[in-house]
Amino acid sequence: MSFRAMPADRRRLFQLLGVHPGPEFDAYAVAALLGSDRAAASRGLDDLYTDNLIMETTPGRYQLHDLLRDYAITLAEGLTDADRRQALDRVLNYYLHAALDANSYLPRYQALTMTISTTPVDTPYIRSAAQACQWFAIELSTLTTCATRAAAAGQPHRTVHLSAVLSAYLRVMSLTEQGVRLHNTALDAATRIHDRLGQGYALNYLGVVQRLWGELDAAKHNHQHALELFEQAGDRLGQGYALNDLGRVLRLEGAFDAAK
Repeated sequence: MSFRAMPADRRRLFQLLGVHPGPEFDAYAVAALLGSDRAAASRGLDDLYTDNLIMETTPGRYQLHDLLRDYAITLAEGLTDADRRQALDRVLNYYLHAALDANSYLPRYQALTMTISTTPVDTPYIRSAAQACQWFAIELSTLTTCATRAAAAGQPHRTVHLSAVLSAYLRVMSLTEQGVRLHNTALDAATRIHDRLGQGYALNYLGVVQRLWGELDAAKHNHQHALELFEQAGDRLGQGYALNDLGRVLRLEGAFDAAK
């Protein structure tokens, strides 16, 4: 009844919330869903909050009650395939772009060469490592869900990219369990589309978190497999990363000559 009584623009916003991949959302993500700016998204969220259709978990962050989320997902199925696909594409693009921006403030030992064709209208203000870590901590659950959703929605390249972008944060924070899940998801996605480089980087990132977890045999195997894929693809930068990480594992095993 509340939905039917709302103006058309508010109904569309509630409907599009059924497309959002994660458990929580803010005005930046909603702006991406709508294809609008943050100011318009904030007004829409304020209206839904006033209507008691969304809950504010922390200042500026919202979620749907489980039953209302199920209803929003049902309503989203009523969108045209193109409309639903474009909304999902915009919000996945937003999260990837924001994550890439935040990643630039974290210590990295591997360069990211990906490009994103479309820049969101509004993105969070991140200008330091502390702000980047805070943003990643808040959005990690949504980002990993985005990676899984992208693979299921026929956008495996976004899954591979999210794995790469999140690798630095997961390593810095020693979030090994999340890293293993994410990089395995990316590996599966890259394998399905025969993306040799994507497989190589996912394997190498997986090896890094396995080394941090103490699973040296698994890490060594994945770095060696990654090296083979990089050699087949002629990616010398990737070969350098794989050899460097393989050397770290061998050194931990006490194989110092081989590590050289």
